[in-house]
Amino acid sequence: MGLLLLFGGAGTPAAPAPANTWILNGITASIAPYSIRWRKLAIGRDHSRRPLYSGNWEIDMSFDSASITYARQWQEAASSGSLNMTVLKPYSIEWTDLSAVKLELVEAPTVESGMSGPWSMIVRGASVNG
Repeated sequence: MGLLLLFGGAGTPAAPAPANTWILNGITASIAPYSIRWRKLAIGRDHSRRPLYSGNWEIDMSFDSASITYARQWQEAASSGSLNMTVLKPYSIEWTDLSAVKLELVEAPTVESGMSGPWSMIVRGASVNG
């Protein structure tokens, strides 16, 4: 019953997302990644052979074992195409909103005894100011 309210089942409005949490398209994520790593995208080198970086980032995220329902929320977000997310900023413990990013499954979870095993995802096209 609690999941129905949290995820806004048929005819039930989704609960408003609390501040300071992972949010996927306006819905509070049921589980947070245990590890995140922001990576700048190298797009070439300048005349001095120093790397040139894109204005966009990629975010590597790793998840631990969880219920199948929790894992499915992230996988459904990945299959939705363009996504809006609230995530932790790079090199910070502040939150930031990302618009029109792509979430991709890198390593699919295994399923055993009704639980999903560890899995990993990547966010592409993240642009952050500040």
